[in-house]
Amino acid sequence: GDLLNDDPAYNKRKSIWRPVAGIIGTNVITNLTDTYILKYGYSRVGFVSWRRNLKAGFPWGSSWIWSPDRFGMNFFIHPYGGGTFFNATRANGYNFWESSAFVLFGSYMWKIFGENGTPERNSLIATTFGGMFLGEIFYRLGSNILDDQTTGANRFFREFAVAIISPTRFANRLFNGDLTRLTPEEVYQKEPLNVTLSGGYHR
Repeated sequence: GDLLNDDPAYNKRKSIWRPVAGIIGTNVITNLTDTYILKYGYSRVGFVSWRRNLKAGFPWGSSWIWSPDRFGMNFFIHPYGGGTFFNATRANGYNFWESSAFVLFGSYMWKIFGENGTPERNSLIATTFGGMFLGEIFYRLGSNILDDQTTGANRFFREFAVAIISPTRFANRLFNGDLTRLTPEEVYQKEPLNVTLSGGYHR
């Protein structure tokens, strides 16, 4: 009885400006958080840094660099950020490939306007491609968790879990009124899911 795809009657494609606004909003919130809460120097941007980064041109030009970012940054933080761009689009009714194009848009926007350093190729690559795949994983996992037929505590904890793994999908559900929507049947694609947990002591 699981759905192969989201039910289009309940997951209609929104205007292109919805995901664009979601991606811009995500970058602005991230920059403000990095600047005023986490106090990161690289996030203090303005007209000077924007003008310099715009002059850098395209990623294959000589003005872009390869950065020595650590493994966790390139293979988790950047893909997670790209996944938020992906799900800002995917949650608005777009398919995998359509959503992937928006990840590149969000990644490029961040490198030009979100940081004051020289734009880095590997960050753009990791955010775009990692975001595509991690974003789809989180979208499908979120679809397994969500159930718009539920109410009460059951519904609350499902929505809360999705807010953690995919904040932009949660934001879309909030703005669309889906957080409180009740449907007579399942409306999201469901994947076979196996979860194995193990624990032990290592010395």
